[in-house]
Amino acid sequence: MVYRWALIFRACVIAAREGPAAALPTYVELASLSGGDAGASIGTKASLAAGLAEAGQLDEARGHLLALVDLIAPFRPGAGDLDTPRSVLGGSALIDVLIAAGILREPQWIGIAEAEIRRASLAPSNRQAVAVARALAAGDAEACARALEAGYSLYEHVGFAGMWHRYTIACVRIASAQGLVLRDGWAQVAMRARTFGERAGAKWWLKVLEDAGL
Repeated sequence: MVYRWALIFRACVIAAREGPAAALPTYVELASLSGGDAGASIGTKASLAAGLAEAGQLDEARGHLLALVDLIAPFRPGAGDLDTPRSVLGGSALIDVLIAAGILREPQWIGIAEAEIRRASLAPSNRQAVAVARALAAGDAEACARALEAGYSLYEHVGFAGMWHRYTIACVRIASAQGLVLRDGWAQVAMRARTFGERAGAKWWLKVLEDAGL
């Protein structure tokens, strides 16, 4: 499991610095791993769906999303505070599921993931992440920016700022692909992501912001 997460985060760093296509070899290695429990398999498929979608490999990404249907089927949905393998969708894999849902235009996954958010310390921000996805699906760019702003502080507090910034960049791309105009409400969100990107050497993230006029 540790090695799986090492590959997942390595792919995110490579994509941020060089672009999603540069991370494809890392995703190939991630996909080749076998073994592990159901939770590990669910998290891996979610990561592959998001990463390949970001890289424009839409058919392959959709295949991994479809594979998730079978992986989560044995476990009761919306099990509340009961920790099941399906809970991964509302926890560690949430951002990946939401990114994949947005890029692939599969909004039903927003509700599937939301049902698995447990009463944990990150739950308020995880619910804001869902609000972000719902706003994008509804074509409301300003509500999307507000939800991104509202959810950031807790992620930053626990050391997950990079994950939230990755989500921000994905949202910029999804909004741009939908033809949404990113107005003044995005200024603070974009400034924070740009500051982080400059410090982390995330050149591709910076290009996405620039291309979107942010």
